[in-house]
Amino acid sequence: MRIFLWVVSMIGAAAAGGALALYLRPAPPFEPVAEVSQIMKGTVGPSSDVVFGAVEIDLDAKGTHERKPETDAQWEAVRNSGITLMETGNLLMMPGRARDRGMWMEQSRALIEAGAMAAKAAEAKNAHALLDAGHSINLSCDGCHNRYMKLP
Repeated sequence: MRIFLWVVSMIGAAAAGGALALYLRPAPPFEPVAEVSQIMKGTVGPSSDVVFGAVEIDLDAKGTHERKPETDAQWEAVRNSGITLMETGNLLMMPGRARDRGMWMEQSRALIEAGAMAAKAAEAKNAHALLDAGHSINLSCDGCHNRYMKLP
């Protein structure tokens, strides 16, 4: 019986040591692959277009006309675009891509917050909150572009 307990103890210790070694192993380094302009064209542009185009309010002589997502799938597409904007803010803060540690980081965090607003509004199926999120996305984009975007 003693041998059995000793064997079980050794197996447990080996398993714990292996788990500890995995935990203590350094995380693999992140490597930026796309340029900022590619990220803008590939993720920010398409995702923000989904949010901006999701709600439309028109006023005319006949009254107010609101267009918003109607199906769960349409709301989910808006939510996914908000999540994409959130993660894009993280991509923009990666070493090798961030332009500085000040305003660049603030604007990237503003994009994360605006994307979170869009995702939350879509989850709640709240068209007016989605309009507010679109405004926040626009402000975060303009704040960054006014400082960092090189015009031809």
